Amino acid sequence: MQLLLLNNTIQASHYIYTIVPIVVTAYLLNSPTHFNKKTITKSIVSMPYLSKRENELLHFISQGYNNKEIAEQLFISQNTVKTHIKNILSKLDLRNRTQIAQWYYQNMTNTNG
Repeated sequence: MQLLLLNNTIQASHYIYTIVPIVVTAYLLNSPTHFNKKTITKSIVSMPYLSKRENELLHFISQGYNNKEIAEQLFISQNTVKTHIKNILSKLDLRNRTQIAQWYYQNMTNTNG
């Protein structure tokens, strides 16, 4: 369980979030008074790992590109774009493109400067 937790922490560290240093610190200090395994696991699970291509689509969707425009920019088919969007929606637990754009601006723009 602890090895799996550490592995998930390393995967989640792909994202620049404050929770990762807190989780690692809590794990290393073994501080059950502030964190428990359920809280830590829930925090890690809520930071899904997106592929490089899915991150590229996040940017285009946030800029208002439609599927055809995204496909042309990335040299992929529109069906592939739809598949990536479906995966993003699933991983981020969102329902539509508008929510993807909102998620992007709330989570990604803060890490870019």
